[in-house]
Amino acid sequence: MKDIGLGEASTKTLLRRMRSAGLIGIDSVAGAYITDSGLKLLKALSSVIKIAGEVSVEDVCRDCNGFGVVLRGGVKAIESFGGAIRARDEVVRQGGMGALILYVLSEGRFVMPTPTGLEEASSLSAVRDLRSIKDLREGDAAVIALCYKSDRECACYAVNSALMIMRN
Repeated sequence: MKDIGLGEASTKTLLRRMRSAGLIGIDSVAGAYITDSGLKLLKALSSVIKIAGEVSVEDVCRDCNGFGVVLRGGVKAIESFGGAIRARDEVVRQGGMGALILYVLSEGRFVMPTPTGLEEASSLSAVRDLRSIKDLREGDAAVIALCYKSDRECACYAVNSALMIMRN
């Protein structure tokens, strides 16, 4: 439980909710296992949300760690959500210090949405890390949570924000 940053009560609640939703089953000997419904949901989510993992953000925030996710069709999703500033605010609402939002254009170019338009972002260190994601497509977007180096929940902020954006 400590490995995932949850206490015993939270873990039990999470397992109970997943079980009642039919996403997992509980075997008294083997423990929890994913059901066919859970596997179907996992495949659906992983087709639209790709985990980039830890992303270098030192050229944007020296004392920060970054954790990124790539959203398939994320440019449209972020615009439907209310734009890049609202997406950044969602990361902050989830617990991050801030966020770096990047759009993928044709030929793998990365741009950063700003109040005055789109700025070239291909020189950012985060982009080097994001290029390792297979099948980046025009129209995808990266949401990178910026967190204190000591914050072990940075991944949660990025993933939870991505779920909120894609849910819209």
